[in-house]
Amino acid sequence: MSILKKVLGESAVYGLSSYIGVFASIFLTPIYTRILSKGDYGIMDIFLTWNNLFMTILPFGLIGGLLRFYPDYKTEIKSLTGTILAFLLMISAVYFLSMFSLQGIIISSVFNNEINFELYLINIFIVIGSMLFSFSMSILRCEFKKNIFLLLSLINIFLIVSLGFIFVYYDRMGVIGFFRASLITVG
Repeated sequence: MSILKKVLGESAVYGLSSYIGVFASIFLTPIYTRILSKGDYGIMDIFLTWNNLFMTILPFGLIGGLLRFYPDYKTEIKSLTGTILAFLLMISAVYFLSMFSLQGIIISSVFNNEINFELYLINIFIVIGSMLFSFSMSILRCEFKKNIFLLLSLINIFLIVSLGFIFVYYDRMGVIGFFRASLITVG
């Protein structure tokens, strides 16, 4: 029975961070719907899909693999995590240089010149920051530091909700406010 309690407790902590994110979206969607135009929603959708695609592809499964191999290599863990971090930093540099050099082509062909360079650049950094944040959170999960994991998840969600609300609703920044809030949050 105690193992079941432990599993349920761990699941509750890790699940809670996901559920709170969903509730945050439910809170912000009606606000964004009133303020953002259909074009802004289209740009948000393209960038969110784009960002999720690259956040899935770029780590080459190493972040998920960390969860699998962490218990087996506890003695070599600093080397393992250091190697994965070095790879993530290297692939982030390649991604940044590639996206930076292709900016003209991507902005004109994918976005029909409807976005500015700042929005494009913010989203490049969101992908890189999200990858590194995910890596850090995976290490916390591997080390069973659920309280720190939950605290960082809650801070992350609080920041994205509050900054998104402030930038989009009060400051009327539009879609760029949404992505600025995301960038600050992953930072």
